[in-house]
Amino acid sequence: MPRRVINSLRGTWRGVRVVLHLVKLVCMVALIWPYLRPAQRDRVISRWSYGLLRILQVHIHLHGDIPPPHVTSVLFIANHISWLDIIALDAFRRMRFVAKAEVRQWPVIGWLAAQTGTFFLQRSNQRQMAHLTPMIANALCQGHCVALFPEGTTTDGTSLKSFYPGLFEAARRSTGMVWPVAIRYAHADGSLHLAPAFLGEQSLVNSIVHVLTVRSMHLHLSFAPPLDAQEFTRRDLAHHAHAAIVSLLVASYKHDGLGPQTVPHSAHIVAHGHL
Repeated sequence: MPRRVINSLRGTWRGVRVVLHLVKLVCMVALIWPYLRPAQRDRVISRWSYGLLRILQVHIHLHGDIPPPHVTSVLFIANHISWLDIIALDAFRRMRFVAKAEVRQWPVIGWLAAQTGTFFLQRSNQRQMAHLTPMIANALCQGHCVALFPEGTTTDGTSLKSFYPGLFEAARRSTGMVWPVAIRYAHADGSLHLAPAFLGEQSLVNSIVHVLTVRSMHLHLSFAPPLDAQEFTRRDLAHHAHAAIVSLLVASYKHDGLGPQTVPHSAHIVAHGHL
């Protein structure tokens, strides 16, 4: 059977499963969300995210200074490649995300994001930035973990843009830590996988369809040592986090001799290649 037909059938079957999986979450959020305790909500989101990755055959690998389960009040800083980044981080550890304001207008997804605690930011609006910083700081003080993509855009994973330092101030106003994490998508042989990249004028629907047809992929989360936010200015935090993620991306293509720790459903694959 031609590969194009196989990919089409695979995409259709997965698409049906993804829609049903999404409907399940929508029903839970609409019907029982107000009656769940915060810890129960967190478990629902993490398990749902884990389930979506299984449907898409995305295997997560964890490397480096992996945050222990009991650690809270962390501002996770990551490079941004795809909407899958959010699913993967939520599967690993329930987090609240900082998303561009346009996401709030996306059908269904925007509503779910708002209901599950996403912070929405219009970067061109400095007054909104000033308003959002104490909100994130308060969430960190309450023990939440928050994820921030400070590039303000996505890349294909072969480069890292400069970090906007503004929201790093939220970590400085709380007792939380800043924990850099590098995200990289790979084939089974460790070579870079470009299919998940959500770039330019590409629509979300087009990106989802593209991912649905991919046989499988390996998503590597590499963690640097955490930074004590109280020891740095926000610009220094941005600089050190950026440097740490660059180092992690380069190192993720080299065999460390120890092998990765993995989420249970992922295969033991050690990445090789060049950035």
